[in-house]
Amino acid sequence: MGRTFSVRFSFRAVSSGVPCNRTVTIPSLTPGAPIATLSARTGESSLYVTDLQGRVWTDFYAPGASSWSGWLALGTNRFPGSYITAVSTAPGATSLYTMGSDGQVWSKSFAAGATAWSGWYGLGNGRFGWN
Repeated sequence: MGRTFSVRFSFRAVSSGVPCNRTVTIPSLTPGAPIATLSARTGESSLYVTDLQGRVWTDFYAPGASSWSGWLALGTNRFPGSYITAVSTAPGATSLYTMGSDGQVWSKSFAAGATAWSGWYGLGNGRFGWN
């Protein structure tokens, strides 16, 4: 099912100023695949990537947390060969966008104050605008 890759990076936790080292393991990551990053709130970091099968994965660090959340697949939808774009339009809000093999732009969102992600939804074949 592909190889598993680990990524090691260092950063300084904004909330505490303490240096942190992190090694993460992502199942079946495509070598050289871009990782989308986002900070939807001060001190928060989120990572997004697709694996070899096209599933979207996330890992995040919240202010005051003692560690990263751990990698989590964001649903069962698959977007093979696609990259993820992450945007925050309000504090705590996240929207993800990717191109599906059906030619549609697909999105998934986490609203400010929400406790769960929305499902994946298509924005219409070749339509780039508001849903």
